[in-house]
Amino acid sequence: MKDDKGAAHHSYADLAIILVVTLVALALVVTPQLSATARVVIETSTLLFVPGYALTAAIFPRRRDISDVERVALSFGLSIAVVPLLAYGLNFAWSVSAEPVAAALTLFIIASTAAAYARRRALPPHDRFSVSFAAAGLRKWGRWPRVNSRLQLALAILLAGSVLFSASALAYAFFVPGPGETYTEFYLLGPSGMMQGYPTNFTLGNEQSVIVGITNHEDRDVNYTLVARLNDSQTSDTLYTGTVAVANGENVQKTIALTPNRTGNDTRIDFLLYRDNDLTTPYRETYLLVNVT
Repeated sequence: MKDDKGAAHHSYADLAIILVVTLVALALVVTPQLSATARVVIETSTLLFVPGYALTAAIFPRRRDISDVERVALSFGLSIAVVPLLAYGLNFAWSVSAEPVAAALTLFIIASTAAAYARRRALPPHDRFSVSFAAAGLRKWGRWPRVNSRLQLALAILLAGSVLFSASALAYAFFVPGPGETYTEFYLLGPSGMMQGYPTNFTLGNEQSVIVGITNHEDRDVNYTLVARLNDSQTSDTLYTGTVAVANGENVQKTIALTPNRTGNDTRIDFLLYRDNDLTTPYRETYLLVNVT
């Protein structure tokens, strides 16, 4: 009876630790101002081991279902499979960024842990898989797990290779990040500096102003050419041409005066932005529909 109580006491300790580690990792994702080193260690261990361990615990609740080596190998292998699949699914349902992936992974781990708890609870205490951390530490400290078969040896080698490959890939991605996406923001503001109040009604010969905004995210300084043209189905007249030098990461808002030279309803004023003196094809463009009387 005492042994059964002891077994029951340790039957769920590993599941509780899994939940705690998962919640800590989630907290580190949503609070990025915390220690970068702590984030890397905890989040990497969570990604590489925890999801697969929770799923393995749900599939194999009995002590004799699989060996310890097989359980650890499956934990790493299933983790490496589950995380990309969750990210791939989020790509269609939501978005692939840190917060949605962390939330989905947390829900997956909680569901798998709940299933593992329910399946273990339905078994006799002596038949449940459990981890006695104190006894394991005293008995196995400084010793490799025993390998009792060729299958276990193969799984151990596969486990070591998977861990080394995944850790190397994560370390490379962390220390040698790839180049980010480069782009330029190009937008229009009304005379008050807001995205409203655009001049849409002109009187022939009178000028009105519009603000053109350019934000450089090209990872380098760029010389832009800005052109404004009054276009209809037959004629195109240039109302403004100028150059704008924008440093990397800089935002420039330039006020330009527009004076249409002919009348017309629902006439387009096209704003064209060219890059690096290449005037063949606009790099960015936008427009206003105006009436000139």
